Amino acid sequence: MTENPVAQEIFADLVAKLFDVNVMGNQYRSHYVERLIAIGLGDGFKLVSDDWGGWDIEYGSDARIEVKQSAALQKWTANLSRAEKPAAGAFDIAPRKGYWTNGGATWVAAPGRHADLYIFAWHPIADFDAADHRDPTQWRFFVVPTSELPQDQKTISRTVVERRWRAVGFDKLRAAALAIL
Repeated sequence: MTENPVAQEIFADLVAKLFDVNVMGNQYRSHYVERLIAIGLGDGFKLVSDDWGGWDIEYGSDARIEVKQSAALQKWTANLSRAEKPAAGAFDIAPRKGYWTNGGATWVAAPGRHADLYIFAWHPIADFDAADHRDPTQWRFFVVPTSELPQDQKTISRTVVERRWRAVGFDKLRAAALAIL
């Protein structure tokens, strides 16, 4: 962390406005959830996500984990009527043409999905007064081997994920991942 007091003030303000709120915006919530899951997975799991990374978390030298998240309550619905329908939830699972390594310095052309498993995080609470994206106990996690995802499909709905795989809580995340890896 910089010792520059102006930068420190800006960082504190940004953290408060973007992350220390009960409903986070999509573009920021993903960063929070990746870190949340890395903490939940615990020792041996390493957060490696960056803007163009091919996966978000690594385990040991071989296992790669992709994190995808969605929430019933979205930032843009905060000013809408409480009768507004909550978001249905969907996750990006599109195969990629390759991935970046070395902090985005090297492109590896390799079509497909590059993680060994996906962790889908779903925040189901649509009540403005009760929802808190910061609370790990409010999230439901689905730990899914990449091999079980539909081939060549770009997205998967939350309802399909819920029908096919069992949700685990934050406290069971590590065990669920290790059972697959």
